[in-house]
Amino acid sequence: MNLLHCFGVRLIIVFITLFAYSRVTASTTDTLLISGNKNYPPFEFINDKGEPDGFNIDIMKALMQELHYTYKLNLDEWENVIDNIEHKRIDMVTGMIYAPERSNYVRFSFPICTINRNFTIRKNDKYNSIDDLKGKEIIVERQGWFHDFLTKNHITDKVIEVNDIYEGFQLLSSGKHDAILAGELISYYAIKKLHIDNLTIKDLEIPRQNYSIAVIPQHDELLYKVNIGLQRLKSSGVYDQIYNKWFGIYEREKNNRIFAWSAIMFLPLLLLFLMVVCRLRTRISRSRRQLVDSQQEIGLAIDAGKVSAWSYSSTDQMIRILHGEAIHGEINHIDQIKE
Repeated sequence: MNLLHCFGVRLIIVFITLFAYSRVTASTTDTLLISGNKNYPPFEFINDKGEPDGFNIDIMKALMQELHYTYKLNLDEWENVIDNIEHKRIDMVTGMIYAPERSNYVRFSFPICTINRNFTIRKNDKYNSIDDLKGKEIIVERQGWFHDFLTKNHITDKVIEVNDIYEGFQLLSSGKHDAILAGELISYYAIKKLHIDNLTIKDLEIPRQNYSIAVIPQHDELLYKVNIGLQRLKSSGVYDQIYNKWFGIYEREKNNRIFAWSAIMFLPLLLLFLMVVCRLRTRISRSRRQLVDSQQEIGLAIDAGKVSAWSYSSTDQMIRILHGEAIHGEINHIDQIKE
């Protein structure tokens, strides 16, 4: 009986092991279906050759190579991508802003970057904060995070949705609507790419948001491996190479702008400090000259009156001649006077 029991237990263990192994091998041999937004440069877009391109695409290609997955990647309108991931027609999305409500239909990886949000206006407009845009016509990406942001915060009900973020910037530049809300790097990229010179970017002053790869909930094992793969890309330096390729120039331009504004702000303080220092040095120099002149006048007066001047130190009880001659020879110690 014991032998049969042991044999049965071992047989169950073997079946469980084989089942688990089959799941692992199936997940690594099945072709993953991956999708992303075709109108979200420089993160992801269709380039001039008609191919998927951008930061997300390079990260995904490197990640799939690291994990030895086979995959199919296509870019689509964002609303179609959301619909496909909600109905589990695809396995992963190349990049998605974290939002609690999206956790109902996806699981988020470790962040592949953080996104700073801002709004863009025409240079002659005087909107300085999001509060100034209340009730205004604001352009956003269709089915994007900003649409929910505007409605939840009751900023405006005049939301202009566009499929192509380039179209939004062109509309604003041409004089239509009041502002466009987008990510910081997206705004700089679009303005530079479209050679627009009549728009300016303003900080939205909200916390930076995590931007992650999104996986359907049924792929917990896949999510675990994606996180491991991302860590490997970061530790190997591959992630930094991809990040600098796409965002390095904008980071440098941003740092240059910060430096320029800092210089403008602190230059008056620096000039004021230098003026104060110069005035202090002038006063000190004048005081020194007056002190020297006074000492010379005192010396002449002492010489004329044949007066000697001594100094006495209570520490070592020594008397030193400051001017003139010593009485009864040189006096070096207080005891000489007592004698």
